[in-house]
Amino acid sequence: MNYLPTGQEIKQADQYTINELQISGRSLMEAAARGVLSQLVAEGLDLTRVLLVCGAGNNGGDGFALAWMLKELGYTPQILFWGKEEKLTAESRYQKDKSQEAGVDFQTTLAEEEYTVIVDALLGAGLDRELSGPYQNLINTLNNYSGKKVAIDLPSGIHAGSGEILGAAFKADITIAVQCPKLGLFLYPGKGWAGKVIPIDIGITESLFAADKEVAAAHTQKEYAEMLPRRLRDSHKGTYGKLLIIAGSKGMAGAAFLNGMSAYRSGTGLVQIYTHEDNRVILQSLLYEGIMKTYQTYQEESLEEALAWADVILMGSGLGLSQDSRQIVSYVLTHTNKPLVIDGDALRIISEEAGLMATLPGRNRILTPHLREMERLTGKSVNAIKSERKSVIINFCKKYECTVVLKDSVTISYRLGERLVVNTSGNAGLAKAGSGDVLAGTISGLISAGSKQVKDASSFYEQVLAGVYIHGKAGEEASEKWGMSGVMARDLLPEIGRCIKELERRRKE
Repeated sequence: MNYLPTGQEIKQADQYTINELQISGRSLMEAAARGVLSQLVAEGLDLTRVLLVCGAGNNGGDGFALAWMLKELGYTPQILFWGKEEKLTAESRYQKDKSQEAGVDFQTTLAEEEYTVIVDALLGAGLDRELSGPYQNLINTLNNYSGKKVAIDLPSGIHAGSGEILGAAFKADITIAVQCPKLGLFLYPGKGWAGKVIPIDIGITESLFAADKEVAAAHTQKEYAEMLPRRLRDSHKGTYGKLLIIAGSKGMAGAAFLNGMSAYRSGTGLVQIYTHEDNRVILQSLLYEGIMKTYQTYQEESLEEALAWADVILMGSGLGLSQDSRQIVSYVLTHTNKPLVIDGDALRIISEEAGLMATLPGRNRILTPHLREMERLTGKSVNAIKSERKSVIINFCKKYECTVVLKDSVTISYRLGERLVVNTSGNAGLAKAGSGDVLAGTISGLISAGSKQVKDASSFYEQVLAGVYIHGKAGEEASEKWGMSGVMARDLLPEIGRCIKELERRRKE
């Protein structure tokens, strides 16, 4: 597991390391500089003409320390000090003085020269305000210079928690993250400005992150492999659960098909699709393995029978917004406590129908909204959600005691009492109609496949996370074949099985 703290969270860990573990700030700063230097060498960068742009804070101190270390190795670095002497932290002042004693060339204005490497040590992870004036102008000018761009810890101008650009941002080729990458490096637009992200361990304790499940993390492929339901030699289709899919209004058979096929590819034993009668023929011709149960108008008795049959339920993909659909959603929410994945039109109906939000709370409910759907559920604008998505998803889950998979170019998931997880798989090939239906089916299929194996209700959170990861990897694999522009949602289906096969291989290693 790789922790992805915000600026405030890494600051707390840094202070704890200094105050409680008695590791000096100077030692940490010099460890950071040594780690950055090691990575500059490892990346094979030309260090003959390095410009270090240093602010007055501790990020600048890392840059000052790096400068005198480069000087000791026989290089001739230059420092552009962009700050006020009286604003220097004690540790930064020490490193600045040491670099001057070493004979490093200092500037206070940016020279029109050519540099092989420009190192951004200007602002770091503590920035929480919009940049303007001289800082904004400097960063925009640096971005137009030639030479490799390297950011220490975080490109200046990127918010460490949200990934927002605060007025202007340094465009890095490489970001060398101190101790661990910050959350903003994994969220857009910050992710697009960070370049290659390389973490360096400098000795800041991560114990605080381990104890606080609201600190975001990214899992490794090996960890995802361990989350997969086991396939037992002595088993049958019932061993891997019965999944009820309530999807597909009149003329919307495609969503139900993508749900069902992706669920089967993910390992569920049985799929029953509860859909409009007009979809029966086409679904039976597309999904031979599926059981069809249909309706012309809302029928409470048949819906009750379907719910009783299921171990896990997926509701909402292509369901439509008709009165029948609204009655179905309302009935399901009030008549089952089984694991329930809520997607698409069901989310919209919940947000629109008076009283349905009050029926939402449940430890077994998994919501898969995209940003616009989350806007309807929370009343917050898409822009507001993007700028504070971590707090939005956590507060929503606390209020409704549910699990949320917040879909975006980078998807984050959270369940109350569990770890906030940032998914690292996927690409722009997934930005196509039907992709969300495949995701909902993949998550539901994995939950169903593991439904007989879990010891408690919270265990299926691992299947949720694995489903998000597998869906992203399927998008990557499909894009290799078709190109990101050419990927269709149906192209993800065969890749799901291949991705699971690869994870199963990794689990055996």
